[in-house]
Amino acid sequence: MSVKDCLLTGPSHSVRLRHAVRTEQLPPIFGDVVGVGGMPVWSPRVVPYVTKYSGALHIVGDFRFGNRALFKHATAEQILSSGEEHLAIAKENITAEFDKIMYDTVIQTVHKLSKMQNQRFLFWDLSIREGENKIKNKYTENGRYRHPVWNLEDVLLEFPNHAINTSDLSAAPSIFYMDSSAHPSIAGWLYLAKCYANHDVNVGEIKNSLTASIAKAFSYVQEHKALNKVVICGNSKFSRLLKKYDEDGVFPLPSNIEIDIHLNSTSHADLVLYFPPAFGLEAATEAKKISMEPIFEKLKSLKQTFKVIPYDLWASEKILTRMEYLSRLKSKEPQASTYDVEEKIMCGKQDFYISSFQNHGGMIELNDGLQPTALGIVKILACAMTGYSEAYGKLVYDAILADLFQGV
Repeated sequence: MSVKDCLLTGPSHSVRLRHAVRTEQLPPIFGDVVGVGGMPVWSPRVVPYVTKYSGALHIVGDFRFGNRALFKHATAEQILSSGEEHLAIAKENITAEFDKIMYDTVIQTVHKLSKMQNQRFLFWDLSIREGENKIKNKYTENGRYRHPVWNLEDVLLEFPNHAINTSDLSAAPSIFYMDSSAHPSIAGWLYLAKCYANHDVNVGEIKNSLTASIAKAFSYVQEHKALNKVVICGNSKFSRLLKKYDEDGVFPLPSNIEIDIHLNSTSHADLVLYFPPAFGLEAATEAKKISMEPIFEKLKSLKQTFKVIPYDLWASEKILTRMEYLSRLKSKEPQASTYDVEEKIMCGKQDFYISSFQNHGGMIELNDGLQPTALGIVKILACAMTGYSEAYGKLVYDAILADLFQGV
């Protein structure tokens, strides 16, 4: 079966997947993708699409998705026979009794869909959350993990021919997701792509491939500017998130890039990249506030080259162009533009300005947390390190993608 003949369904993961392909964060290797945020696998919109394809891969989200149905219905049978659409999670319906009903609703649906041609199920959220629970020793007694309602072991036994065995993913989940909603990281998308194409999936190989592909691409960046050591500093969301991504393996940094949030040492650094926090002030005051940060005083005393990159301010500015955030996040006070702040701080003496980026749609995650995507991280670091154009940063990212997804 060709992947082009295979449907992919899912909750917000599918929304992000469509966005990632559209903004060139991922190669166009998927066929049709159907789903909306908070959509359960039993959504009535699924079956009409399934019948049009020779097969489907279903990303099974949180079992509680659609538990709003319990305001009207008391059993899984009633929920399914109603044919109603219910999305997301009603917190007031999170109880042990209701969880069992929602679990039964999903299981009955998977049994029904399994009778159709070439249906496969990826219990993504269950795999990620169970893995994290095990790390925290939750629901564990006498060395055995057992959630009171849903367990990966059970669904794999229930659907041996249709559920993708994600035991290895669950055993080492951290590199495969990037937020509390278990949305896939670039390694997670690679895992999903291999499942979609019905290829063998090896967690260790994906981890090694990610590390090697990033290191290889940035080795060319390093050669262009002879940068043996680059230090990233600043108490910004970008710096903190990048540090976490590096530690968790979500985005393993090349060996010549080091994160030192408070700039405790600059020994042997060829370049320092300062990512200041955003203060939400008008331009002159914002620039003054950044310039008064203790780190900025350290930077001015350095012999090494340093660059100021106000990512947090820039990302805040850019997500306001997304309609879903415009009314909710827009401040009543005049806000600084990134360009104005860069000009006031660096006075045109820097060879890279983040405000120069034009194609920013795929650089920031689809939420209001200002999280950079893998594409965003690569473009920003590659361009900041070299002073080259935005197109160069995209070429570096494309090299990583080509390495990772070859043969998928």
